[in-house]
Amino acid sequence: MCTKDQESLRVKFNSAYYLTKHEKPFTDFPELFAAAKFVNVIGQITRESLNADLAKACYYSILNDGSTDVSTTEQELVYVLFLQDGTPVIKFMGVESPAQADAERITNCHRDLL
Repeated sequence: MCTKDQESLRVKFNSAYYLTKHEKPFTDFPELFAAAKFVNVIGQITRESLNADLAKACYYSILNDGSTDVSTTEQELVYVLFLQDGTPVIKFMGVESPAQADAERITNCHRDLL
């Protein structure tokens, strides 16, 4: 890949990261429409990496923390704890919005993320 193409990709990835990090809607930046595609690819690669790590783990533990947002919608942050080369690792799995904050629906959220 030539230097010009590498620089172009670097700028696109950095723009996508900025939009995602600052929770900006992609529709506010139509000229950066490719940013949405980059974010999806980054998310897919991250998910595949986590799945590969979990496949190697003998055991793992699911951690979650729930809260309600300003619209009183339940939000569950889900993390996974496992050993990687003998070292404890905690990785973010995702955010889910169960219809109700009961055990069955929260468990279903965990299953959806796995």
